[in-house]
Amino acid sequence: MTETTPLKDIANSIKVPADLIKAAGEPPAHEFGQGLADIIYLIFSPIKKWRASAEANIEKYKAEIAKELDKIEPEKRTEPKLSVAGPALEASKYYIEEDELRSMFAKLIAASANTDYQDGAIPAFVEIIKQLSAFDAKNLIELKKITYCQKPLVAGKLRLLNPETGMGRTIFEHYIPLADFNNENSNIYAVSIDNLQRLGLIIIHHGSSAKREFHDELLNLDFYKEYKAQLTELQKDVNRVNDYYIDKELVIEDATWNFTDFGELFIKCCLD
Repeated sequence: MTETTPLKDIANSIKVPADLIKAAGEPPAHEFGQGLADIIYLIFSPIKKWRASAEANIEKYKAEIAKELDKIEPEKRTEPKLSVAGPALEASKYYIEEDELRSMFAKLIAASANTDYQDGAIPAFVEIIKQLSAFDAKNLIELKKITYCQKPLVAGKLRLLNPETGMGRTIFEHYIPLADFNNENSNIYAVSIDNLQRLGLIIIHHGSSAKREFHDELLNLDFYKEYKAQLTELQKDVNRVNDYYIDKELVIEDATWNFTDFGELFIKCCLD
């Protein structure tokens, strides 16, 4: 007796467009392309009706999935895990316009169909991608590049302190030298780093000793230099409008960062 499920019943009742099957089902992905094409059609066909402008991005998405499936060695291909591929496709329709996030979903779906990664491609990663912004994704990609280039994983905490009492306040909690990071956009960078930590992808170790050249790298950033210049100007104020800054120094407390084990697995399944 032929096994049937509600999903298969629905899929079998709908004629899947030939071009859809072709995009996701041509060799070497043909072994599991039909089922995947059915799911794509079921999930995305309402969007194509409600918003025609999404069609181009849907086509890109199908091509990206097919490309990722094509990378899998034939002997390592298997049916994609429905517990991953189904939720990933369902969730991704809300992120179809975000190139970075769409790519993550495509890679995760392919990982669920690869015996090398299938056990690591877990449903939790769907929820992680859903909670990332495109800006978070770009920062995550840059952090990955830093580790792959074996650059120092340097971080720091920028504080304004009285050197005698050690009292003061933190200006910037997670000071990681990322590209385009400056005073004007420091707030969104701070939120992004906080989010990557909240999701368990990275961890920052405050109080970790760093080599002198790593510390100097933070001192040489425009972000630090601009704060230093602002503090100098405030301390030159002969009218003493704000005495708070008179006895303060700008200090960087060394720290390091790294990917968590969870984060490294996420990178392998959703970014590599």
